Amino acid sequence: NARVFTVTISRLSLRDSGSYLFGVQRNAGWDGFCAFELEVKDWCCVTSKYMKGIEGRQITWQCPYPREHRNNRMFICKGNQRSDCTDMMGQTRFAVHSVSSSSFSVSITNLEARDAGTYWCRSNSEWSVGSYIQVHLSVDRARRRTVYQRQTTTVTAKVTTASPQTTTSIPDESDQGGALYGLFVGPPVLLMIVIIIILVVCKKKCHKVKG
Repeated sequence: NARVFTVTISRLSLRDSGSYLFGVQRNAGWDGFCAFELEVKDWCCVTSKYMKGIEGRQITWQCPYPREHRNNRMFICKGNQRSDCTDMMGQTRFAVHSVSSSSFSVSITNLEARDAGTYWCRSNSEWSVGSYIQVHLSVDRARRRTVYQRQTTTVTAKVTTASPQTTTSIPDESDQGGALYGLFVGPPVLLMIVIIIILVVCKKKCHKVKG
């Protein structure tokens, strides 16, 4: 009867892909062997998120992880493939905060167009199933508002209404005094003048009679 042995590979990773040769080695050499090609594919059930941000603003997303990883270091990297993504933990605009015992948050401040791309956040140094998610980030340009100042010219028309004017003459006190003075002084003076004229005429007549 043919004898069978089993080969088990635990915690598969992408780097386990390749060619394998299995057999039984005896003193005289290999006694029956077989070769096979192993292809390890990405985890089929990786969670993907699609986020959209705006230049100059901040964006934050949540990364869930298994509860048993709550004391682990959290990672965030950028790249199309998780096997060769770039660690972003050292970037000043990137921050990781623990939210609860089952998730942490990733924040990017002052977004730039070059921040767009694929991110991976994970809760352990190994890419074990259930310990990472994929985030697709797109960055839109900030809308620039153009403010138009409307120039307004105001014309003020001044309307003048002519009203009938009533003139009231108030006699001056000096004029009143002069009038009163003429009223009281004038007649006696005239009377004296008349008397003087009469006296002069009479005197002339007397001289003529004597002569």
